Amino acid sequence: MLQVTRSGLSFVRDSTWAAQKASYRERHLARLPDFIEPSLLATIPPMLDAGVFHYADHSYKEKTGDDNVFATELRLDSHTTPAKLLRFITCRAELFRAIAELVGADDICGFLGRCFRRLPEHYDGWHRDDIKGRVVGFSLGLQPEPFVGGEFQMRNDRSGVLTTFPPPAFGEATVFDISPHLTHRVRRVKTGVPRISWAGWFLTEKSGPLQDLVHVDDVPPKASESPNHSEHSPAKTPA
Repeated sequence: MLQVTRSGLSFVRDSTWAAQKASYRERHLARLPDFIEPSLLATIPPMLDAGVFHYADHSYKEKTGDDNVFATELRLDSHTTPAKLLRFITCRAELFRAIAELVGADDICGFLGRCFRRLPEHYDGWHRDDIKGRVVGFSLGLQPEPFVGGEFQMRNDRSGVLTTFPPPAFGEATVFDISPHLTHRVRRVKTGVPRISWAGWFLTEKSGPLQDLVHVDDVPPKASESPNHSEHSPAKTPA
């Protein structure tokens, strides 16, 4: 079991941990239920309700030089208290070591992430994240109310297998493989209740100067200024 607490990280190599490692090897994704201890988790939704979210998008450059926007969302201002708390949860050396053990990596040394809300008007096209030292994707469910849609889909471009995973439950984290042959997307939310997630990537030292949180300005970024996109992401019609 792996759980972030107020005092640190609780990590037990039990049968559940072994099953999570096997799931990552076989399905390229592992689910970590109760990733945050309940008393700490309960403090987050009220802060997010009062948080400042701005429109943001992800894009890549076409060969023509035009920007192709393949995802949109509302993103939490990184200077706020809830953003700092979420950074506290994921940016710690002992968690890096545990995730490295889970996925079979040996050089995780940073995390880059952001908190987002997605409503029916937002979308996420098919894309890959295999750039800038990103080795493992991460998503933490922060919506306590039920919502419809927002499933995570992963396509293996070698085998052609498409797998659909339900979005992480409140307080549950998922980690997923980032490889050149794995393409993924998050499907549209279908109700007025948004999907809220703290999401990002665990990084290697090959990333260069490490950042532990995406900076979000007080004005919506232009598509070409989106801080976390893959220049080689194949965008397709969102669903």
